[in-house]
Amino acid sequence: MTKATEVLVERISGDLQKLEDSLKASEDKRTYIRFPRGFLRSASSFRRRYWIIKDDSLRRNIAYSLILSDVYRWMRNRTDLVGTAREMLSKEGICLMGCLAESITKHVLHGICGKNYEKRVDKLLELKIIDTSVHEKLKWLWKYRTREHLFLLTEREHNHYQLEHYNKAILAIEGLRSSLAQHSREKNRQVRFSDTVASRLCAQENLQFWQPFPSGLSFAPSSKREPHQRSRLVRRPTPFW
Repeated sequence: MTKATEVLVERISGDLQKLEDSLKASEDKRTYIRFPRGFLRSASSFRRRYWIIKDDSLRRNIAYSLILSDVYRWMRNRTDLVGTAREMLSKEGICLMGCLAESITKHVLHGICGKNYEKRVDKLLELKIIDTSVHEKLKWLWKYRTREHLFLLTEREHNHYQLEHYNKAILAIEGLRSSLAQHSREKNRQVRFSDTVASRLCAQENLQFWQPFPSGLSFAPSSKREPHQRSRLVRRPTPFW
């Protein structure tokens, strides 16, 4: 931090305290301090990062939750909030990441593994979509996520939520997102490769391969599609020259 920044921070901090003291003295209930622009990322930027989520409503809701995560991040990185208040802020950030992980795993494994969160995370490891490091972080994340249910706790929530825990939760959800994105890209490359091989084989047999859908998009089995939608092999006319 530069000297000029230190001076600015000290002045703003002092002015905020003066404002708070003034509000208390005048018994004003409400005022609005302008939240700094440029820190919170936009919903559209988060939607682009989570292109792997095919359900539009879920993708948008994930984006909204990540904007809230940016608010938590600002409060942690830009204020000197300490003690229990800082711990509870960290807890809410961790639980928010757990909520996202729950929804994302439920979405991507729909029709494959509809069991509880931990079973879904195990399934992702079994399918080699995530590695053991991401698997461990996601399991840890859920253990902390369940602490949202206060009636299940048998001890006081004190010194449970440190910066390292908050950062680990962020790494867990980012690990899940990047693993799913990589898996999706590899799957699409395989589909494109299969289409290329099929086209070459058809060329050798004087056949034309017809694919009505862009490579990489999922669609129902041929028997469940309309006749005009089915991929087919068409005999190509033999050149007469």
